[in-house]
Amino acid sequence: MKYTCIPKWSTPNAKDEFDYKLQTKEEVNAQLKEWDEKGITVTPMFYRRLYPGYFDKSLFKSSDLRAEAVQAKLNLRELPFTVLQRKRLKYLVQGREKNGILKINCKRYDNYRHNLAKTEEIIKEVILEALRAPRTPVQEINNPYTRAKNEAKRSRKKKMELFGAPLTPQKP
Repeated sequence: MKYTCIPKWSTPNAKDEFDYKLQTKEEVNAQLKEWDEKGITVTPMFYRRLYPGYFDKSLFKSSDLRAEAVQAKLNLRELPFTVLQRKRLKYLVQGREKNGILKINCKRYDNYRHNLAKTEEIIKEVILEALRAPRTPVQEINNPYTRAKNEAKRSRKKKMELFGAPLTPQKP
């Protein structure tokens, strides 16, 4: 039921889950350098050539010149994304990801090498765009309950550092 007496500015709106400040290009490059130092590479599991009737079986005996289509699969579970980065990646690929595996098809060009290069470019752009999400969980920082809980943990650790002894009395 919709009430006409309540003005639009006082009705609650759903919060946009992607309403946060994005990382800069330098921060993304720093994260990619960390991945390189740890030995994490962004390479697809395998590439596959697709025949003309792969998408539509009625075209199997057609004279389609784009027989050099490429399908690339990338295991996203091996990449160390943060929670927000993973959500952003799922939003960006929208249905091309299933059980942690991203599948991208390209049949734009007549040449296999051009399709292969385009597929690699798409994967690189999607991952770079997903990495622009912040590393810190913004929703937890904005939530006053979580913020108070984290401050209590920090103050307890500081007290333990100052006094060097546990804060709770121990039994003899």
